[in-house]
Amino acid sequence: MTKALAACIFGFVLSPLPFLALAARAELQPTASALLTTAVAASAAFLLTRLLNRPSATLVLRLLELASWATITALLVILSQMHLMRGIERWGTVSLFFLIASALSLPLTWKRPTTIEQQLERLPQAAVMATLCAVLALAGTLLTLSSAPFSWTTPMRQDASGRHVKEEAQAA
Repeated sequence: MTKALAACIFGFVLSPLPFLALAARAELQPTASALLTTAVAASAAFLLTRLLNRPSATLVLRLLELASWATITALLVILSQMHLMRGIERWGTVSLFFLIASALSLPLTWKRPTTIEQQLERLPQAAVMATLCAVLALAGTLLTLSSAPFSWTTPMRQDASGRHVKEEAQAA
């Protein structure tokens, strides 16, 4: 169970990358896209290094780690708003990318023991299993709700002035 939860943590760190590949390049200016790509790459590389290697307890590294987690989280929120996605559709897409990145991270955690896995082994197995089940259930639920035929999202489009407006339903 600790290997699967470790893979979910790696998946969270890596989940902004598909947004960069699919949305940011098309919808952002080149400078903004380069800045976001650099921020995500630097934060993800630092966190993966910290999660794979023995963490040292210096204050500077702990603050950098905290800043990297905040950067990844903030960029996930910002990047998930691309393509005018709203509400449950937006979080369903985040869940999809999270689940894909977590699945791709499984071989990394199975191949060698990681620092995060060693830290998770200190916790009670019941807590690890409950957390893993809750994370996967939430991600699966958001993904399922976002792809439901009667979605709770409102179709949006941009008008000539660039404002976001509701798309009118077409009469049958």
